[in-house]
Amino acid sequence: MLRMGFAEDVEEIFGNLPAKEDRWTSMWSATKPDWVERSAASFLSDPKVVDLVGQNAPRLPDTIRHVAVMVNQKNRTQALAV
Repeated sequence: MLRMGFAEDVEEIFGNLPAKEDRWTSMWSATKPDWVERSAASFLSDPKVVDLVGQNAPRLPDTIRHVAVMVNQKNRTQALAV
């Protein structure tokens, strides 16, 4: 399940679990595509959503800094090693 697009795999796993009333389950996702919401509604009892980003998706913590460095193909490996 380390690849994108594994909705069918998740649904198969949930389909083989005990009834949702007989288990405690956490479901975590870095993104929230429609199938995640549908799966949560189907397979979880009273699912709760914790949204760490909210409506401000581009927001980043102050501790993260983005840097772009132009490097030609010849020096790419050396630049990545820094």
